[in-house]
Amino acid sequence: MASDQYVSEETFPCSTCGRNFIKSSLDKHEPACRKISNLNRKKFDSGKQRAVGSDVTLQGVRKAQKEREKVGGTFDRPKTSWREKHSNFITAVSSSKQVEYALKSGAPLPPPPKTSVPSVYLKMGTDDGIRCYSSLNVNPTPSTCGAVPKSEDPNYVQCEYCGRNFNQNAAERHIPFCKEQQSRNRRSTSHSRAPATAMSKPKTGQRSASSTRPRFPRLGPQLLHRLLGNFA
Repeated sequence: MASDQYVSEETFPCSTCGRNFIKSSLDKHEPACRKISNLNRKKFDSGKQRAVGSDVTLQGVRKAQKEREKVGGTFDRPKTSWREKHSNFITAVSSSKQVEYALKSGAPLPPPPKTSVPSVYLKMGTDDGIRCYSSLNVNPTPSTCGAVPKSEDPNYVQCEYCGRNFNQNAAERHIPFCKEQQSRNRRSTSHSRAPATAMSKPKTGQRSASSTRPRFPRLGPQLLHRLLGNFA
């Protein structure tokens, strides 16, 4: 039978690496394993490897490595709240599915979450800001009704002019630009609200100069050709 052809053989551990082999394989493996373990492997030099085939010399790489060691060597990675972000994502997906099911089946919508009014709407005044913010959630859709709001990330910086959140580098570029845009919009709205005196309507009984000009009928190409033929 086929099962009689495969007989389990006893295995023995290698004295160098500890792995198990059958007797015939162990006799071949142990000398090679002992030889490799006695060799001193060269330490990989990343600076030398970077200097090969590039314009940067090995001395320049060594100098940069020494300067990095002076200022503290390697820097700690910034802490990220990935667990909190993952939990918020799972909650948002679950809430969105509940709202979609309620809209399709006609079931009552889940209770809306407790949201805070952004600072950009609070600048408009308490009543006006809340009224303007609440008017955004008129149509009950998965994105506007029952969806879980994004929690504020402590690593982000909120723009005081538009209320959006950015990381530190993006906030340094965005906030001055947003401030300038807000000041431009205020100036343009103030100019548009000024009374237009030059374009005022003429009083009744007074006719403008354009209305007193004589109006001539437009001549079509056939009529123009006939008139020119009479003068020829």
